[in-house]
Amino acid sequence: MSTNVWDDYNNGNVSGAVALDLNKGKVQEFTLTGNATSITLSNGKKGQTYTFVINQDATGSRTISWSGSSFKFKQKQSGPTLTTAANSQDIQRLFYDGSVYNDIGFIDDVG
Repeated sequence: MSTNVWDDYNNGNVSGAVALDLNKGKVQEFTLTGNATSITLSNGKKGQTYTFVINQDATGSRTISWSGSSFKFKQKQSGPTLTTAANSQDIQRLFYDGSVYNDIGFIDDVG
């Protein structure tokens, strides 16, 4: 596995409490196979922008809880509403200011 922060990293299938290591890539992709009850990001670098490619599995209807004070979203504190159709794809971009991951864009239903 590469540890170059410029690389893309596919986290594979995730659900429940999801932990993502940002040292593995500025673009983090994953497929929801159940609801993500929490997202924890580690090793964020101040001033960096991170992109999250969020895929629904063949069942769909999966959600993410972007809970806690680590995230700040423009629309609502709970984060964006994902496209829940089976095999759909959304993209969330966050800017890390050294303490909080700030919403700088969400694109729904890309795939």
